[in-house]
Amino acid sequence: MKEKLYLGVGRACITPKVGAHLMGYGPNTVSNAVHDDLNVTAFYFAQGEMRALAVSIDLCLIHTTLCDEMRRQIAEKYEIPYGNILLSCTHTHSGPNLCGMPGWGEVDEAYYRQVFLPALLSAVASAKEKTVSVKMGVAAGESYVGINRRELKADNKIYFGQNPWGPFNPVMTVIAFRDESGVPVANMVYYGMHGTCAGKNFEISRDWCGVMVDELEAISGGITAFFNGPEGDVGPRLTNGLTVGCGDIRYAERHGALAAADAGRIFRSIKGFDTVRLSVLEASVSLPLDKRVPLEVAEREYAVYKNNTVGSRHLKEQYYEE
Repeated sequence: MKEKLYLGVGRACITPKVGAHLMGYGPNTVSNAVHDDLNVTAFYFAQGEMRALAVSIDLCLIHTTLCDEMRRQIAEKYEIPYGNILLSCTHTHSGPNLCGMPGWGEVDEAYYRQVFLPALLSAVASAKEKTVSVKMGVAAGESYVGINRRELKADNKIYFGQNPWGPFNPVMTVIAFRDESGVPVANMVYYGMHGTCAGKNFEISRDWCGVMVDELEAISGGITAFFNGPEGDVGPRLTNGLTVGCGDIRYAERHGALAAADAGRIFRSIKGFDTVRLSVLEASVSLPLDKRVPLEVAEREYAVYKNNTVGSRHLKEQYYEE
């Protein structure tokens, strides 16, 4: 007989005050309104002696040091092994900065301490307190809301655009949980795509995935969260021919509706629910290094990028300077 799987889901609001700097379009993008609230949604799993946590966070990126701090606190407070804690950002470009990546502005420490961290811990506590025995169903299908964003143009240079021949995974996966009486509990949607539909807008927003999550919650009756996949060079396949909107939040609304239609179709294709075995894989991944750049190349490229302070050009400046 299979050991029962227990799941608890907790959610808390992490919307900053208007005026917060937004992460994703440059260091000086300041919010002037809230289009839709940002959330943190925690999935607490228990089976036998195994405990695990998966958290969906409506932010762009979080600095590794902060992630380590949060995982340590969660492990100590809620008795979840450090290695069994997954913190996953949805990668909206319309949320506050907890990354601190050079060229994109500093970490918003006040927001982290006063708003985000208390909300995260509250969501985890809530999830742990209300676990129920669940069965799981899963389905995968194709969704073409994303596309590779490295477009080669006539001048033989690569720009942010749409490249239908570039690497891109069209598979969207929906995982659904129901209690033993068949009542919906929660859903997880997995897909890889940047949250850049709104472009350099000034409204706080979950971008496209917020629309998708809200719609799947409405049709399924279960709390839903988005877990982003390897979205590196995959952006939204927008009607403007780009993968970044034009400062218009309606791009996020329209594109989110398309993603919601795909998620709903895949959700409805789930064939059955069963008790599954909970396991966690933790391992180190070694990445090979490129050969050192020759000095003359570094000097030439550094001259090209010198005195840049924003975005990827600043990163290149730092790279060649070092």
